[in-house]
Amino acid sequence: MDHLRREVHPTAPDAWIDDSRTRVGCEIPSALFYRPELDGEFELLRNLARLETTRVHPPQRGEEQEDGADRPKHLRAQDLHEADSAVELPDAPEDGVALTLCSGGMLVGRPGNWRLLPQGFGEAATSLFVLQPLRGSGQALCEWLNSRKDNGQYPSARDLLDTHVPVDLVTDSEVGSLLETVQEGRRALRTTMSGILPNVFGSGERDVQGVRNEIRAAAHEAGLIGELVRPLDDPISRAEWSFPYHAAALFRRYRVSTHPAERKDGLLKLGEGLARVLGVLALTELAASNGFSRNLRKQFRTGATFGTWLWILDQLDAEGIEPRIQQLATVRDRGNARALLGHIKDFRTTSHHAHGVRASHQLAEDVERLEPHIVRAISAVSWLSGTHWDWVERCEYLDEGSYRIVGLRLRGSHPSWEPFERSSTQPLRPDRIYVDSAPYGAPVDLWPFAVVSLCEECRTRELFLLNEARDDQLTLRSLEEHSLEMTYGPPE
Repeated sequence: MDHLRREVHPTAPDAWIDDSRTRVGCEIPSALFYRPELDGEFELLRNLARLETTRVHPPQRGEEQEDGADRPKHLRAQDLHEADSAVELPDAPEDGVALTLCSGGMLVGRPGNWRLLPQGFGEAATSLFVLQPLRGSGQALCEWLNSRKDNGQYPSARDLLDTHVPVDLVTDSEVGSLLETVQEGRRALRTTMSGILPNVFGSGERDVQGVRNEIRAAAHEAGLIGELVRPLDDPISRAEWSFPYHAAALFRRYRVSTHPAERKDGLLKLGEGLARVLGVLALTELAASNGFSRNLRKQFRTGATFGTWLWILDQLDAEGIEPRIQQLATVRDRGNARALLGHIKDFRTTSHHAHGVRASHQLAEDVERLEPHIVRAISAVSWLSGTHWDWVERCEYLDEGSYRIVGLRLRGSHPSWEPFERSSTQPLRPDRIYVDSAPYGAPVDLWPFAVVSLCEECRTRELFLLNEARDDQLTLRSLEEHSLEMTYGPPE
């Protein structure tokens, strides 16, 4: 009884001992045998969250409810990820079963299925576990708990609180903010998909032939939806839609290629295109730290190659520079994009130096070996999909510390420029390309390594990236192999 009072009642005040099931022996907590899955410090969940035990007893059927008391709203498992407010929930059932109170900012669920209730959710009651985060917003803790498997069993409160949690991650405010963005994306996707292809019998149509026509229309719509969502499962198609133009356009060229030789060349160009985009960002950071030095210019004296851009990435790491575009610091971390791009470069060097002409089946085998490297490299630098390269046309002053930025950007592989307009807390120079490093800091100016100009050959506006440097004379090149000459001087 002392153990029950001391160890159990603080978290489960309604617990009791069933003497008919009492057994003599010892129980060894499974938490003692936990093997950490990540490098870092782990703590038990009980140190990071409080298990809520405040209960409410809805009146049983036939009982009179207290004057002025409303029946609590009931948060069920099926409502967990659908309701955004307690007012959307049904009233608690009239069965007298005790429920736990919950509100905004609390974690509600069970192993593998948790949700952090939004602030302002209101008060509800649930039969699920309810946790109050003690450190951090709870978003990272929710993500971690959702990765735990329940093994088909509903754990006890003690087993739940003995869950090991990576404390450095779940208490990091930046991680919590990023995961909140991830969760918003999941909810947006779920909301969009729920409104597509509704039940045809729910339309209210009374005419049988009209229902037949609606079914036919829904079938055609389903075929279209299938075509639209299929690219979401293909990393190359996603990169074609979202990566910076000098990489995205190469993804498209590879996707539409058919002959093995064309596909192999497309994959090799893809690898170099990724290295070029990353290299331009890294070169911008190196120049911002030490200037566009003679040593850097020497690397471009005979034109930029695949190896040039990899050397730039290595130099950024060797000099220990903390980049303003913080994601650049992860090029050697998750998935090791640098190593993957190095493998692709070595493959190209070996292949191009071969003496014989390869048969179609050999080229197809090369494609099969190359494509996994490309796919893994895409995954390793997926953050590129959120780094828009914005060409600023004008910067308009609004009031103290506020500006409106008006300009153009290329969306994925599409060659046409699209207008954009956004606010800024600092002025940006017109006729420059900026990469938005948010949420980490201010936009980064890519001049003079990326320039937008009206091409004299095709009379269209093109994006040019650095290709060659001789003293103060720079040569930039577009994907259409058009060149732009410009004189470089120290930035003002």
